[in-house]
Amino acid sequence: SRKMMAASVTFNADSGFRKKYGNEKTLIKGAPEMLMKKCAVYYKNDGTIAPVDRNGVNSVLEDLMRRGMRCIGVFTSEAKRETVAEIAKSAVAGEIKESDELYQGLALVCIVGVRDELRREAPRNGASRCGRNYFL
Repeated sequence: SRKMMAASVTFNADSGFRKKYGNEKTLIKGAPEMLMKKCAVYYKNDGTIAPVDRNGVNSVLEDLMRRGMRCIGVFTSEAKRETVAEIAKSAVAGEIKESDELYQGLALVCIVGVRDELRREAPRNGASRCGRNYFL
């Protein structure tokens, strides 16, 4: 199964983003371990683009996972709005249509660690019913 989602965003005419990055960008969020395979650059804090340090990214991912977090990567792509719309239509129709264009110019924006805490209202025996061991 695909572990990503894409959206094309148009910036306002008077936006500083538009002046720096153009009229629109395709944003992709998804499993960084999958998308990093097609990514060569990242955005630095000042907004400039530099070659990605794969060892550094892997270190961040390992640290987040060691702390029990789910990792989500945010990327930009040079894919056109039409490509994103075509892929979305195929998904609604029950197909999974891939496009190499979606991954053109893939640049890492950030990695987010999400902690999915066990909710108090969740049944205490719910995990055992699904065949998993758990400790509280």
